[in-house]
Amino acid sequence: MDGTYLLNSLTASSEGLVLPVGLRIGNLQLDLGGASFDLATNRLTLAEEGSATAVVREQDVAAFIERQSDGVLRQVEAEIGGGLVKIHATAKLIFEVRATVTCRLVIEDDRRLVVELEDVSVPLARGAVEGQLAKINPLIDAADLPLTLLLREVTAESGAITLRAEAPVQ
Repeated sequence: MDGTYLLNSLTASSEGLVLPVGLRIGNLQLDLGGASFDLATNRLTLAEEGSATAVVREQDVAAFIERQSDGVLRQVEAEIGGGLVKIHATAKLIFEVRATVTCRLVIEDDRRLVVELEDVSVPLARGAVEGQLAKINPLIDAADLPLTLLLREVTAESGAITLRAEAPVQ
């Protein structure tokens, strides 16, 4: 089926959107002006600038990390605040160890959200943590989305990660 749909404006709110990488977005707000949607390419093209805000809560970060660990991590808890994401988990290395990993979220080139390692409470676990980060980075790549977004701001405060983006005119 081919064709193009024209929109005067689009405002959408989503609860519990799961990205293809498995990360659950607790809340997504999308505010767009005039746009068209092409069925053949599944692309949304904007005639006016728009914005998007996504919020990921601690429990969704913890569940994502645990699923991505392939059974290496258990009892995963996330703590978000002060610009940092701290993951507390029991890791099975040579033996089981409880560790805390502190990370910072960084936007690269307005397109990718990556997780950077700040600290590991158990130095022996550093290599395993770096391996996990290599598997999940970039956490979000705007090139994979059906709408052109420029990532502008990420905050880690009060138990949630908030990512703000703008949708430029195309």
